[in-house]
Amino acid sequence: AGKNMEIIEDSCRAALNEFAVKISDIECEFMPGSDQVKLVFHLKLRGKRINTEIIRRLSALDGVKQIAWRHNIQQT
Repeated sequence: AGKNMEIIEDSCRAALNEFAVKISDIECEFMPGSDQVKLVFHLKLRGKRINTEIIRRLSALDGVKQIAWRHNIQQT
């Protein structure tokens, strides 16, 4: 799963880059009892909205099974 995960991570990075979305951090969790990996991208969205276009783009990537969105607003 390791090699595959790097490929998926790279394609996610590239897709987010197309939309000029900055990544501040990435967490990786191996899902117990399966060969699936959960990647959590921390994004900086100064004044940007996550739109359905970005979600559609990420969903279309090879190896991406599910996308979940969590909103943490940080005051700067």
